[in-house]
Amino acid sequence: MDMMLELLAEVQEYPFLHFPLKDLLNMDCWLATIVTPILDKYGMRVDEADSGIVLRELAWAVAEARIDLNCIACSSPLLLDMTSYVSSQQGIDDTTKVANDVFAYVSNLLGGDLVQSYIDKALNEADMKCPHSPTYMKDFNGLEFDDMIASAKSESSYGFLIAIIAVVSCLLVLIALAIAITRIVRMRRHERWLKTLTHEQLVDLEKMQSEESKRIKDLDSRMRPLALSADVPVFLRFFIPIVILGNIALFLSGHLSLGGTVNLSGSFGGTPFDVDGFFEFSMAKSTIEMWNAGAKSLAILIVIFFWSMAIHETARYSCYLVPPYNASIIGSSRQGSKLARCTR
Repeated sequence: MDMMLELLAEVQEYPFLHFPLKDLLNMDCWLATIVTPILDKYGMRVDEADSGIVLRELAWAVAEARIDLNCIACSSPLLLDMTSYVSSQQGIDDTTKVANDVFAYVSNLLGGDLVQSYIDKALNEADMKCPHSPTYMKDFNGLEFDDMIASAKSESSYGFLIAIIAVVSCLLVLIALAIAITRIVRMRRHERWLKTLTHEQLVDLEKMQSEESKRIKDLDSRMRPLALSADVPVFLRFFIPIVILGNIALFLSGHLSLGGTVNLSGSFGGTPFDVDGFFEFSMAKSTIEMWNAGAKSLAILIVIFFWSMAIHETARYSCYLVPPYNASIIGSSRQGSKLARCTR
């Protein structure tokens, strides 16, 4: 194994020259002779990057790493193959590469700010732990620093939802404006047409409209809902509500029950293993996980679409059961168009 260490230590002259022999084996006293870096309230260096002890570079490397593997009682033939593989040249090369990768990771970790922070804190505490130091404290328990607080994200999780609501609102406003403009144009054309009629024609038109309104009200009062209408076959009267309720049940089951499961199957060393229920998926569970993970806008959208479909199915069922006696609900003049929409 080869190791390279580049260490910078800035020693103070007076404490080093007047070092007493009685503290020769005390490591804290030797650390007290080194320049103490200035730390903030979190225990991190302030400005001076090269004061005290600085671990600049650390590197480890191995020329060859070998694993000796002997199988005493093996039930799997793959373990015997593994024994021969780790003893081969290719196995030695792979082991050496893995060992060097591990050493490189450890070197980067030790050469980072974390280890340097521990060294700086030890230097600041050395004077208080050294017996011949003027600032020596017998019952000293170490310096205390504040914990570093991670900065909170300022981005709102509702930005995507707000953008969608804004786009939908703009579309609804445009549709409402188009409908309002169409009605205004139609009303003006109707007013201009009425001005071209004589008084007798206006009286006849008003009479026709009154008779049509009475006819529709009379028809609505005598009509029954489709579920009770004698014109609809008995089989369809009972079968259609069952189909609609079954559709609602399948819709709820598809969103609330388990939608899928991932099972793992494999083998290690020639021994098979199974992991049942490694991951389970359902719309309800996924929505809850999205909400807990911070994707609240997407979770809200899923809930909105879910309830819109539920309302659609409920409206379809009510169209079959509600009688058209109330013209404000359906009315015989609009019943055909309403039922056509319900069956889509």
